[in-house]
Amino acid sequence: MSIVPEERRILLERLNLKTSTSDIERFFTRWGPLSECIVMFDKNTRRSRGYGFICFVWDHHCEQCLEAQPHSIDGVQIEMRPIKGVSSNPIVKYVNTRKILVSFLGAGLIVDEVEEYFSRFGAAQFDYAVDTLNEKPLYFAYVTFDEIESCNSCINIGEHCVSGYPVFIRKVIRREDLKKAEQMERVRAVCEARIQEELQEEAGRKRRHLDRKLRENYATELALLRPPPPPPPSAVSLGVIAEDPTPSSSSWVPLLPNEQFQEDSASHLAGYGPQHQKHKQYSSHLSRHPVGTGASQWIPLPHGNITVPSDVVGRYSTPGEPFNSRS
Repeated sequence: MSIVPEERRILLERLNLKTSTSDIERFFTRWGPLSECIVMFDKNTRRSRGYGFICFVWDHHCEQCLEAQPHSIDGVQIEMRPIKGVSSNPIVKYVNTRKILVSFLGAGLIVDEVEEYFSRFGAAQFDYAVDTLNEKPLYFAYVTFDEIESCNSCINIGEHCVSGYPVFIRKVIRREDLKKAEQMERVRAVCEARIQEELQEEAGRKRRHLDRKLRENYATELALLRPPPPPPPSAVSLGVIAEDPTPSSSSWVPLLPNEQFQEDSASHLAGYGPQHQKHKQYSSHLSRHPVGTGASQWIPLPHGNITVPSDVVGRYSTPGEPFNSRS
């Protein structure tokens, strides 16, 4: 673990002014090891401010300690409440800082070992908390790097271990910097939402334009597939003169295309492209068999009492079927 989870951090209030950090550590280690133990002192008077912080290594130790309330240290009942620091804020990882808080559990660690380890990342200044009773450094320190890149390289490491002892670190961010980062994050979210809406509108316009083009092309292709108007019957070819030279529309009956031709046409109109190979084979078949029941043909019907020559009947009919039985 490289960063102390904020859920395990507890604020201690109403401490006895005579209570030292060693007293706090000695009292709370009965529930479990601590990764952080701080009593805040005034820099000028060296007197306690009456509050401090502790942080357990494991979650269940923190829960057990909170459930065992109330606690009394040096004859004074203290107040405890878990706090939620800036490290739990997802925006913190985007905020650059040069200062970190280092807390360590090893009582055998000395100042020189800590400074030697963190000096590998870059030049830094170290500020240790000192116990007012014995003037010994406590188990946490503030490390301020000269460069932001050095601080980021230290934070990006998963775990820190100095002389075999685990070390916990977390960013120290000013409240003003955090508010500025939150404001920038809100502005960025609004801009991204606006860009996403514009992209969706553009995609909708393109989709509607494509649908309109497909409908227009469908009407054009459908018009091309319609059969041509039937030619007027030739009286000379039939050998007789018709009484009414204008043929009626009912005299011509179109036969629908077969199933294969319908599938090719529907595939082409749907935008998938014609089945080129099958259509070519079917076209070659029509060239060899110009007249038959498989292709779309126009069959002239007789007008009134006009007689149809037997060769015409044999050409447009199938043996065993009456003439024009498919109409």
